[in-house]
Amino acid sequence: MPGGPGPSFTFSIDPACSAQFPEDVRIRTYSSPGYGYPQPLSGTFEYSAGVSWNVLYFSQKERTAAWYFNDPPIWERLSSEAYLVISGGSEYAGTSPYGEWSAFGYITYCKTRKPGIYPECAVPEISCNSTRHRLRVTRTE
Repeated sequence: MPGGPGPSFTFSIDPACSAQFPEDVRIRTYSSPGYGYPQPLSGTFEYSAGVSWNVLYFSQKERTAAWYFNDPPIWERLSSEAYLVISGGSEYAGTSPYGEWSAFGYITYCKTRKPGIYPECAVPEISCNSTRHRLRVTRTE
């Protein structure tokens, strides 16, 4: 990946379960401040136990590539009370870091969190584990 502004990452929840999520979290787009691996995201993310919960990893082989966002997952702080967790990956044929592919894993939304350093939900979470989420990675101009 060349230097300059980093890519943009858009996550879409599997349409089979997206209706249970609030409309404003069904599709999330994050930018990156630059290029590098792991790929950090700009925004408001959880930080605990010395870990920033806002990175993606790119893996490339001879004919395949993958983006992983599961160790740690993306853990976005939506407000002082709400958060969204995106955990999984996208493995695909081809070697470009740019494109749109299916993604596997889970997306979890919490409306009200418990107080404390490590975020836990105080109400029942909304979650979707699927192999039909979407990840789109685009160049930022």
